[in-house]
Amino acid sequence: MNILNIQLPKNHFHTLLSFTQNEDNKVYSNWHGSTTYENACGIYTLTPEDNSIFKGSKEQVINYVGKFIEHFNIDVLQVSDPNKAYLHTYFKDRVKYIGPPEDVARLETDKLFSKWMADSVGVKTPGIIKQGRYSDDDYGTNLSFPCIEKPSHTWSPAVNLFNEEDAQTAIQKVQFGAHPQTGNKDEEYFIEEYIDDMIETNVFFVIANGEYRITHTQEIIGENLNKTIEQKVWYIDSFIKPLKQEVDKIVRKKAHPYLERIAKMGGSYEGSFCGAYTSKGEWY
Repeated sequence: MNILNIQLPKNHFHTLLSFTQNEDNKVYSNWHGSTTYENACGIYTLTPEDNSIFKGSKEQVINYVGKFIEHFNIDVLQVSDPNKAYLHTYFKDRVKYIGPPEDVARLETDKLFSKWMADSVGVKTPGIIKQGRYSDDDYGTNLSFPCIEKPSHTWSPAVNLFNEEDAQTAIQKVQFGAHPQTGNKDEEYFIEEYIDDMIETNVFFVIANGEYRITHTQEIIGENLNKTIEQKVWYIDSFIKPLKQEVDKIVRKKAHPYLERIAKMGGSYEGSFCGAYTSKGEWY
């Protein structure tokens, strides 16, 4: 069996390694930064020239993947980059496809869409206290702290604004083109209320054949301190621990309508999402 993997940085090694354990399989993958680990594990990496195509236009990527599938007789196409989810539309009927369809990928790349999806099935989400564009004259003003700023439709991190000083820093960064991440001041954003009395939860799941299974839950500590206007990589100084049994049961129950809804949207993939569990037993 021949597999083409289109990954985010160092992503999906567990499935790739599983594929390579069968000597009859050939696993091909794009790469980020270095190919040392992949090659040591028996994964064939693309040439630098071919790898750069995935930074190109949608049309270039579709054309390249189509030719690659034909030339290398690819049986399985695995796509973990949500910005490449359009490949599902073009190749889902041509090969075995592992990855989310375009609408599902929007749950990762479009925070306002994801919020709407949760609201539509009765899952609580924090209230929106302001919306606009980064270029608006009133950007960063008339806020209550702490609060959370999120890009509405662009795949970039949320930013916790803990005080007026953070808001002023954000305003200055916008003026100098350092915020938002894309540098596009015409992007839309929204400000959510900050759920203070809570623990942050992660729910990991697998979806296939219109059904879901939760594979793991956990509490993550410290990630919120990295998502500030002075951005750090989310995992620096953060750590995880198991949820208490009673909290785990509540989180799984509350996550059910959301997972049930997105499972019906199709695709075969694994994913995760964050939530906030409060001392009052509420889950957002």
